[in-house]
Amino acid sequence: MSIGNVRVIFDNLLTLKNKRIRSADDSEKKRICRLAFISLYFIFCRDYTFNRFIFDIQKNER
Repeated sequence: MSIGNVRVIFDNLLTLKNKRIRSADDSEKKRICRLAFISLYFIFCRDYTFNRFIFDIQKNER
């Protein structure tokens, strides 16, 4: 995921928050929160968890 894509996602989330979150129903709020969580996971955590998983496999093979 490139920085440009991340910027677009967060711009969209901020726009939704400012314009629609007050009038949004619960399902729409959950969808926005899920999108934010998934975006943050793929930005910050994906490489760490994958590398840790591979390291554990290599450690067990020794």
